[in-house]
Amino acid sequence: MGDEKIQYPADHIDKLRKRMGPRWEADSVEGREKLSENMIDLATFGDLPALRGFGQVYLAAQQVYTETLLGAEADLASVISGLESSVEQMRASDERAGAAFLLLQRQWQKGTKTDAGHTKASQSSEAQKAAEAKAEAESQVKAAPEEGGGTKPAEGVDGKVD
Repeated sequence: MGDEKIQYPADHIDKLRKRMGPRWEADSVEGREKLSENMIDLATFGDLPALRGFGQVYLAAQQVYTETLLGAEADLASVISGLESSVEQMRASDERAGAAFLLLQRQWQKGTKTDAGHTKASQSSEAQKAAEAKAEAESQVKAAPEEGGGTKPAEGVDGKVD
């Protein structure tokens, strides 16, 4: 699969495991038990050589099928266990991500670094001097006559007085 990440909702996987897991196990066990409980042995096929040969083939196939079903049962148990483990890991990962987000939220409730930097810079002597200079310039603009011998306020790019 390479670097591709596969994501499935944990609840979906858990429902699949809970709903299908017991069915998979039951079907596998049922099939194997039917074979082992059928009470067929070589004598069931009689004494004729052709039937006896067929019986030998049937019993060998039954053994192969039974062993295959035992392997399938073990594989299904691994799948069910793997699904359960996946769900646990996804939920744990979700919980860690949620905890990290809550930590960030708590930090920001105390105030951000941006706010702290702005407040600190705004209270500096340079910022105070700039604010006073701005206020002085604004008062001069207001006090200047609109037309005639006084200074006219400079217009900005948008036509507004700066």
